[in-house]
Amino acid sequence: MTAGRPAIAALAALFSAALSAAVFGAPGEGGKAEILELMDRVLESPSDGAARARLDAVAGRAVDEEKAAAEKERRVLMKEAEAAHRRKLELAAAKKKRISAWKKSFSKACSLASDADTAAEAVALYEELLGSFPVYSGNRAMLRSSDEKIMGVFLKTVRKSYPYLAAGRSRADELMLAALNFSRGSERQSLYGERASDGIAEAQLKKAERLRGLKTYLGKLHGDMDEGVSFFTRGRWADAADNFGKVLGFDPRNEEALYYHSLAEAKMAASPGTR
Repeated sequence: MTAGRPAIAALAALFSAALSAAVFGAPGEGGKAEILELMDRVLESPSDGAARARLDAVAGRAVDEEKAAAEKERRVLMKEAEAAHRRKLELAAAKKKRISAWKKSFSKACSLASDADTAAEAVALYEELLGSFPVYSGNRAMLRSSDEKIMGVFLKTVRKSYPYLAAGRSRADELMLAALNFSRGSERQSLYGERASDGIAEAQLKKAERLRGLKTYLGKLHGDMDEGVSFFTRGRWADAADNFGKVLGFDPRNEEALYYHSLAEAKMAASPGTR
């Protein structure tokens, strides 16, 4: 009995490896069938050395193939992870560059806003900057602080040149800018002997409305962007793609929206029927 234990243990180990290879290993149906057939032969005749050797070789090859397949998959996953990391670094660099350019132009707008003579130019530039604002996840505060800054500059300008327009006011708004530029425009017409035109007031009010509308729209787009990221992290690919599409409708070269939109569409293509 004692002498037979090593042989039994060796046979058990062989069967364990063979069974594992047949169930979890890499061989196709033909290879699995061969392993199971060899296991039957060894069970019928444990002393059949040739069958045992063949079973050991086939099972070993299957295990080696399984390890090779796992290593190949690991390399593919590592390559994909490295590519994703590299893409995110590129994305961060592109966002930083674009935000830096926007801030540089914004500084010019603030400089123009500090003088009543160039206030109209400042309003036009600020409207243009709002129309090209890079809506990214996490930069909603940048938009709010920028608006507070330039409106603060405008308020100082109004208090200096037209204090009656700022009476009792602690903050400038779009209508104050319209009044500032209307007053400035009327003064210029009088200077050149022209009669004040009602068209000046109408034009300035339209500008004020456009500014207000742009700020409201940008707030909505920031909501779409943040919600899109949330949808993406929860695997709601269609909803995410829809939200990023809204941002791209305003800003077609938005790197972040393009990145997530393409990933969401790829996820939907890879899993038809998923939302």
